[in-house]
Amino acid sequence: MSQPDRNDLSIIPMASPNFDCRRYRKVVAIVLHGTGSNDGLEQLTRLRNPASRASVHYLVERDGQIYQLVADKDRAWHAGPCRLHGRVIDMDEHSIGIAVVGDGREDPAYTRAQYDSLRDLVSMLMEEYGTIPPRNVVRHRDVAVGRGDGPSTGFDFDLVIHEVVERRQTKAEAPNDLTASEQAASQAGMELPPGAS
Repeated sequence: MSQPDRNDLSIIPMASPNFDCRRYRKVVAIVLHGTGSNDGLEQLTRLRNPASRASVHYLVERDGQIYQLVADKDRAWHAGPCRLHGRVIDMDEHSIGIAVVGDGREDPAYTRAQYDSLRDLVSMLMEEYGTIPPRNVVRHRDVAVGRGDGPSTGFDFDLVIHEVVERRQTKAEAPNDLTASEQAASQAGMELPPGAS
């Protein structure tokens, strides 16, 4: 299973004004969100409305199409304060936010096309940053302090993580294929960024 790069993915830009600049530019996590709705167009409209004060970096539609709302280098307003492995950090500052369209009540709750796109997107981001170990790919509801959205219970989180890890292990088996930063991130599990408390 080859490692995707950005040129391999179909990503449609749909800019949202709901972001600001990262202060540290140290990304250590990916946060998955649910939309609570199967209407992707409705979610794109909401996340691009300045009045909503909410956004994500990416949204994955039911058919697997990926939309980018906020540039990776910028701070999307998607997670707020979160507890990651026992430490409370400003998750917006240090993560990439991905919303997966679905309310969990359809059959299937989430489509194979979504899982494939999500696997490729997460793998690509981990490759680009080299600072995001698999255990830092999390659901918002698992890390949010006193709140949080899905994805819903119908979302197969273990499948996504398994396929991402499998792809990373295949890459790691290739000689001289891991960068020093990737090796350090893998060994450390997580490196808290400056200013995290």
